[in-house]
Amino acid sequence: MDHSTRDVVSSAAAAANASASTEAVGSSTGSSPFHVWSEEMWATKKQIYPWIDSKDGKLGCKVCCSNTDLSVFKIHGSRDEWRAYSVSPCGVERSKMLTSLRKKIMKHQKSYGHMTAQRILDNAKKETLEKVCDRMNTAHVQATCAVFRTAYHIALSNRPFSDHFGLLDLQGENGVDIGIGLHSRYSAAQIVDHIAEQMRKKACQRIQTIKGKVSVLIDESTSLGSITTLIVYLKCETDKNFDPHFVFLELIELPNQWADTIVQHLLKCLSSHGFDDAYLRKHLVAFASDGASVMLGRKSGVAKQLSERYPNILTWHCLNHRLELAVGDTVLDVRDVNHFQAFMDKLYTIYSRSPHTLGRVLSTRWVASSFRTVSAVWHNFDSLSAHFSYAKMDERRSASDRNVYGGLLKRLSSKQFVLDLALMYDALHELALLSESLQKRTTSVTYADRLINRSIRVIDGMGEHPRTKVLAALTAVSEGRLSTVLLGDNPKTVSIDRQQFLRSLSNNLRHRLFTTASGPSVAPEAGADYASLISQLKVLDRESWPPAQTMPTGYGEMEISQLCKRFGLPTLSAINGFRDFIESTGDATPDDLRPLMNCTKVIPCSTAECERGFSEMNLVITPTRTKLLIERVSALMFIHLHGPPLKQWNPEEYVKTWLRCHRSAEDRRMRPASDPRNTTHPDPLWRFI
Repeated sequence: MDHSTRDVVSSAAAAANASASTEAVGSSTGSSPFHVWSEEMWATKKQIYPWIDSKDGKLGCKVCCSNTDLSVFKIHGSRDEWRAYSVSPCGVERSKMLTSLRKKIMKHQKSYGHMTAQRILDNAKKETLEKVCDRMNTAHVQATCAVFRTAYHIALSNRPFSDHFGLLDLQGENGVDIGIGLHSRYSAAQIVDHIAEQMRKKACQRIQTIKGKVSVLIDESTSLGSITTLIVYLKCETDKNFDPHFVFLELIELPNQWADTIVQHLLKCLSSHGFDDAYLRKHLVAFASDGASVMLGRKSGVAKQLSERYPNILTWHCLNHRLELAVGDTVLDVRDVNHFQAFMDKLYTIYSRSPHTLGRVLSTRWVASSFRTVSAVWHNFDSLSAHFSYAKMDERRSASDRNVYGGLLKRLSSKQFVLDLALMYDALHELALLSESLQKRTTSVTYADRLINRSIRVIDGMGEHPRTKVLAALTAVSEGRLSTVLLGDNPKTVSIDRQQFLRSLSNNLRHRLFTTASGPSVAPEAGADYASLISQLKVLDRESWPPAQTMPTGYGEMEISQLCKRFGLPTLSAINGFRDFIESTGDATPDDLRPLMNCTKVIPCSTAECERGFSEMNLVITPTRTKLLIERVSALMFIHLHGPPLKQWNPEEYVKTWLRCHRSAEDRRMRPASDPRNTTHPDPLWRFI
């Protein structure tokens, strides 16, 4: 390092130290240091002279004390009593003491030492050490950017870090300046961590800058490496002019699955990203999770503990999970469904290793998966029958296997099973449409309520007006044939009572879905809270308004006031915006109403985004990468979920922050990385090919 560079760094460090020390030195107690000054006079003095401070009953200067360069105080006979906090008044009479203090303050303010210290402090605010380092590292940015793009490509493509050396080697052979350092897989991992940290920091700072409302979504799962993890998502505002959207925040490793542990790690995660307790009290809208007792337990669940800490938040049980619970309740109510489920499970067992895999029905997976299985059986009815007929007569199989296939064929070709299959097809088709609509990122609570009511009306109507597959099954039963398969009676099989099944399904959907949370451990007030919330939110939906001719004066204003109180928003401006919204003819939302409108859209109706996050986790943690640290998996997930395409990503600002505390790709002091491939025993053919 040459002398000029050393001088720049030294002055920058001194400036940075001066800036940092100003806040730490001098601790004013708020009370007047002298009896000649009243409390009001002392407060006035501190407003007029921000640099003045007191310690042990004497005056001092925060600016001068923060400066570590003593040479500026040795010129023109400057005294250091202000730096030592030893200034006191002269005289005995109050008037003389006030005069002496006034003269000392004015003299010090105009002194060369004080003005120089103030100038250094002002320069420290403008010329930070980081900016000086950035200017010094300009020559190393280009080569390091090439390395950063390579690591970023690896993260976007879910490639192993061991590819880093080979990709850089390829670029070097193509004439790209990649330097000599940061070529190992360890460097690639650290670069990915740095990029993800900076990206996450920018996203969180953006949310906090606009003071956006947030909702927290969490779920827990076990990774392929048998590690219990907690995934944290935010549904939040990143721009006041656009709708809120989901942001993956972090994947956390849990030592256990206790509610206290989850709350502790969740709050620590939020606080580490700037969402401290003060921010959450003002801007946290809702908490959403699945229906596990550790999450929604009435006595000590995660939702209960968060509600005690933040009384105004809305606790929300994922609608997709509640839909599955409603289907499970129906299976328990209608016992005949068990026969159909047992037969479908047998088909799953037979074809689980086949390329044409059939899934389970009415299991822990979401209802859309059950519909795909039932649909596959209906549309491949002839093929299944032909396979069972062939397997039944196949002499290469054992007698017990042939008997099993014979029983399956008899069950499959029975009229009772065809009626059950058609009923489950129509019912699950409607539920699958509802489930997939609830999983959409743009689905709001009011739209979800409308979808639920519509699906319940459709299911209620199926009893009197059967749908397409039930009608086709009734026709096949009367004709004794479904496509090419002859149908017969199976007296051992009891068909599902269609009216009972549909009635039970409809009732369970109402019980489970028309509430903010469901289950035996949830307070009964959740249903009333849901009805109140929906009635308030509907006034913001044009489709729910009464006709203009019959709309009463002041329609919806009471609901708007209640929503503003719930979310901590100004009421008068929201009501004024709502009036403009009613009188307008377009779809544009008035500016005064947009904060409330966005706040209602922050409420998540489903935690499907957490499930998508776990799917992403399973793409990162492959069977050959089970030893990845959860913190690194979280970084890879954030880049893959929120990182822009490689062509749109500018690595320069990430490289600058990296070079402030790491070496560049052109640092000659680094040891070149070795090729991870085994080349100690070269192939003799390399000499010829």
